[in-house]
Amino acid sequence: MKRNPQLLLLVGAPGSGKSTFAEQLIRTEKNWMRLSRDDLRLMNFNHSILSRYEESLLSEMLDGMIKTVLRKKYGVLLDATHCRARYLNHYIKKFNTMADISFKVFECETEELIVRCEKRYAATGRYVPEEVIRRYVAELETLKQTFDFTPRPMKQGKQ
Repeated sequence: MKRNPQLLLLVGAPGSGKSTFAEQLIRTEKNWMRLSRDDLRLMNFNHSILSRYEESLLSEMLDGMIKTVLRKKYGVLLDATHCRARYLNHYIKKFNTMADISFKVFECETEELIVRCEKRYAATGRYVPEEVIRRYVAELETLKQTFDFTPRPMKQGKQ
């Protein structure tokens, strides 16, 4: 039996281990690609705070990449914070006729996230302010109470 393409959405605050997990998975599993919103932002813009237009452009680029990779029957590991239901619902609505969709939630104590982000800043220069980390932690807590993280099997329909 042929397996459907897979879209795995990583969910968690900055510093929770999403990228580490993603990088390990693509090293050990065949036919998976990691797509990272942060990496696209760094690669294509010379600043980290983008205008609405630039964020919209980035979203279109990412969606196009996801579509291309799924059409080639590769799994997509989407590496981004995804702490709001509207982000997850966007990917479900847009790609559930192309792939099975599942979620992996990363949780970590807030103080540990702050320490990890400070270490990442020292190593890479990628800065996440403490208040942003705390906001994502709060958003994740709300999301866990309101969002159904059960996998979504691929639906038949127009691709």
